[in-house]
This record gives sequence, C-alpha cells and structure tokens, in this order.
Amino acid sequence: HRTSVGRMKWAVWTVAAFWLLLKIGDQLLQRNGTLSKRYMVFLKRHGLSVSLGKIQWYTNRANRLLVQSSDFLPGHWQQTWFAVGAVIGVLLLPLSVGLLTYTLLSFMGSSTADAKDHVLVPVVPGVNLPWNQLLYFLVTIAVSGVLHEFGHAIAAVNEDVRIDGVGLFFFILYPGAYVNLHTQHLTILKPMQKLKVFCAGVWHNVVIVLGSLTILYCLPWILLPLFTAGKGVVVDAISEESPVYGQLLVGSVILSVDGSRVTNRRDWTSSLVPYHQHGFCVDKSDLEETNVKAMHATLPGVVECCQNDSASKFCFYTDELQSGTSKKYFCLNARRFTIGLHCTKKSDCLKPDQSVCLRPSLDPQSRLFRITHNGAKDVIFVGHPLVLHQSMSLTDYHPRIDLFVLYQLPGVIETFLQYLQMSVVYPYHTATQVIDGLHSISNCPQGKSGCMESQTFWDSKANGVNVWYEILRVWTFLDC
Repeated sequence: HRTSVGRMKWAVWTVAAFWLLLKIGDQLLQRNGTLSKRYMVFLKRHGLSVSLGKIQWYTNRANRLLVQSSDFLPGHWQQTWFAVGAVIGVLLLPLSVGLLTYTLLSFMGSSTADAKDHVLVPVVPGVNLPWNQLLYFLVTIAVSGVLHEFGHAIAAVNEDVRIDGVGLFFFILYPGAYVNLHTQHLTILKPMQKLKVFCAGVWHNVVIVLGSLTILYCLPWILLPLFTAGKGVVVDAISEESPVYGQLLVGSVILSVDGSRVTNRRDWTSSLVPYHQHGFCVDKSDLEETNVKAMHATLPGVVECCQNDSASKFCFYTDELQSGTSKKYFCLNARRFTIGLHCTKKSDCLKPDQSVCLRPSLDPQSRLFRITHNGAKDVIFVGHPLVLHQSMSLTDYHPRIDLFVLYQLPGVIETFLQYLQMSVVYPYHTATQVIDGLHSISNCPQGKSGCMESQTFWDSKANGVNVWYEILRVWTFLDC
C-alpha cells in the first residue's frame, strides 16, 4: 500500500511539473523579443494552443477528407445508418441518465470504503488503474473520442452541415477530440436531422463496443495463422518478485495444476479458486516420523517441523496413524510426496489399509499445489494463490514461431479490446450519451411518441431540473 501511495505521489508531482514547465516555457517564448514572433507564427500555422494543463490542436485541413469519407456509402445507406443511430441514442438516454443519477446519489450517501460497490467510479492512475495499464486506457479514450466525433462529422456532412474544423486536445492526463460544426447550418435542420447528428457520436461508440466484442469472440480464428490454442496457457509476462520466477519463464506452457488439466485461463483461474487444501495419498511404509522436539509453531495452528533444512522439504501431518485426534508430523520431500491421489481421508486412497491421507501444514489462506509445465521439473508452489495469480500474465495462445514479441501480442490485443468495451460503455459513452442525448431531446420530431414523452417529461419538471437541463445543453454545444 505504501509503495502504491508513493508511486501515485511521484506521478502527481511529475504531471504537475510537466505542465508547469511547459507553461513557463510557453510564456518565455511569447515574451522573448527575438523568438516571440516566430513562436506565435508557428502556433498559428499549425493550429496549436498551450495553456496550463491543456494542449490543443485545431485544423480545417481535414474537412475535405471528411467530406470524401462520407461518400464511402451510398446516400440512402447513410440515411438508414444514422436513423438507426438516432433511435438507439434516444433509447439509451434514460438508461444513461439513470446510471449517472444512481452513481451521483451513491457517492453522496456512502463512504470511500464503499467505492468498490459503485457502478461508475472516476479512473485515477495508480489508484484503480494500474500504471502498466495506463497506455491502454489513454489509447482507448483517444480512439473512442476520435470515432465519436467522426460520427458527428459524417452525420453532419450527410445533412449538408458545413464542418468548420476539427481538433484534438490533451487535458492534464487525458486525450480528447472535438468537431466544430457551422451553427447556422445546424440550427435550420429539421428535428429528425438534428437527432441524427447529435446521436451519431454515441451510436459510433455503441458500434465500437459491438465490434470489439465480435473481434474478441473471433480472436482464436483471427490469430490462427500465427497461434494455436487449447493446449495449455502460456506465460507472456512474469514479475521478478513472483514466487515461481526462474522456474516459470516467458514462454513456459502450464499444462496442469495438481493433476487437473489446464487448457485455457478459465481452467487456470478455477484451479486456484478453492482455498481448501486437499491431502495426498501416501503409503505408510514411506513415512519417517520427525523428531517431535524440533517442531515449533510459526502461526496459530501451523506447525513447522523441517527447521528449514532444505527448500525441497516441507512439513506434512496426519491424524490417521493412531487413535484419537493427535497429529503426527513428517518432514518430507514435497516433490516426491505430492504425486499421489488427492484425498480428504485415507478411505479415498486405492489401498486404505496401507495408506494415509497426508496434508501440508499450512495456514488457512495458503495452499500447496503442483504445477506441470513444458519444462523438465514440475513447480511446487506454497503460498496464497492470489499472489501467484497476480505475479504472472497468461495467454491462451501458443505462437507457432518462437519469437518473444509473439508471446505478448495476443495479451495486448485482448487487453485493448477489453478496455474498448469498458471505457466506451462506462466513463466516456455514458457521459456523451447524456450530453448529446439531452440536447437531442429538444429536437425530437413532433408526432414521435417516444420523443414526445421524453420532451414532456423534461418540460414538466420544476425549475431546478430545467436549470440542469440548460447546463447540459451548453455542454452539448461544446461537445458537438
């Protein structure tokens, strides 16, 4: 926890220092007699502007490209496409408003400890977004934002609305995009035409989600020329602090855990979930009793009997060798004595009269299990399964060519597709749905029952609601 807080503070100071130095540099260049004119000409020529916490780029050179892009589909197909988007946008509006309202009320009525129960939470790098996932998040926000505004632009061109320009910006730590539409052209459109333009951004976000889900589902077939699947899970990254680092490496293929076959990551996760430690069937003749005087308790209820003599030995116990509930402890070679059948009592073994069910001496949260992989020796893991799970990254795909970059490629693609689904559906899509959608309500065509109901709902509310409605309309104008 202290490490995480320290990294967060370091990141905050780094970001603050970056923007402060950038602003100082901008002011110095503007006030420098020799460079000021060149600097200002450079900014104007390239459509750049710099302020504290924000860099913005604006251009009208992409207008022709956007107009040409609108010719990709015949006009009637585009009309149908954006008409469907308008319907989807209006239908999703109540859900988005309800979700944001529920989240706002949840934050107001609960403590920080309950934050994990909220449907929507602010994304803060280093707190609820791992630093190694930050690039995925930023790229996802940038891609979804650009495609959102691209939807507005193409819909506007389709309705003969002039595009004055487009822009990109970077605000503190988050990228974004916007399109500047000609206001007079926009205001003279019929209500249904305005709906198509306003809902096009959210509609494209929905398409992104559906597309990423489809690609993720078809990924095994898409990657088939370079990868195989269903033959175990492949380690594509492993931390140096992992308890199995050095025994498992990048490229290692995990085939089974405690004899249970592992064909994909779901099998791997399910093999780690049950925390109840099973025993192992061992022949009585193979047991050597440990010196009782050498035993000592390491934790309440946990006995250590091997005195750290060897990393390969571990303390096991059984209560089936004598009457009563007294336990006998044995310091045994873990690799040798964990290959038998799993058991909870000796009657589970093939020869109950000649066997005992031997259990490792562990605390309730830890487990001992055997990992079979494509290496020479099985891995014997002792500890909390969550530690092992979080210290490795696994993929279902085996590269046909032994190249290091191929081991990580499927994981990168899967993570990006998953971020596309989450970041578009929740933080970005919900907000733009409300902003674009509430503006769209005021342009619902007369005679359309669904739109009329929404319009009547908002017009019939108290002045406080109308104030928020007007604020959201201003946001909509900025968004569009």
